[in-house]
Amino acid sequence: RRIDGIEATPDYVTPLQEYLYDNIYLGDAVEVIDRLAQYDVVFMADVLEHFDKDAGQTLLDKLYEHAEQSLILTFPQNCESREGTRSNPFEAHRSRWSRKDFSRFPQVGYTVIEGTAAVVALTKPPNRTPAMSPSFAGRDRCGWKRVAGKALVGALGRHNASRLVSAIFGESIRLRS
Repeated sequence: RRIDGIEATPDYVTPLQEYLYDNIYLGDAVEVIDRLAQYDVVFMADVLEHFDKDAGQTLLDKLYEHAEQSLILTFPQNCESREGTRSNPFEAHRSRWSRKDFSRFPQVGYTVIEGTAAVVALTKPPNRTPAMSPSFAGRDRCGWKRVAGKALVGALGRHNASRLVSAIFGESIRLRS
């Protein structure tokens, strides 16, 4: 198992990330991804809205090509535009995304949690798109974490998804499908 991350600025790299990730690559994800290998699953949480639409579409294409099985995304559903901060211009919100923005991909799972967060799974054939619903019935997880967990289970299988999430959170977590 290899878990790599991309961070736009070194100021945002924390000791926890240094512990969890095998590698942290610094820079613009649109450029950095070109230097990286293939991954079974690519997970991008709350990043897409920080790119303008054209750069975001380019990033989606590149991430999809680097994912052997699935690309899983989360982002704010009704993202309001905002400027970056003086210390980090990468915090600017530059785009809004909806279900139709992913229609060009062959297999799309899309759901919205609490009307605020979208979770998308772009799964490559012959893998099945995970069932995604805004269900809050999960015992251990709810909201977007539950949906993202279900997407990981669908892409990696229960055992591998649980191992990945347990490694990320530093505690044993069992995901159910």
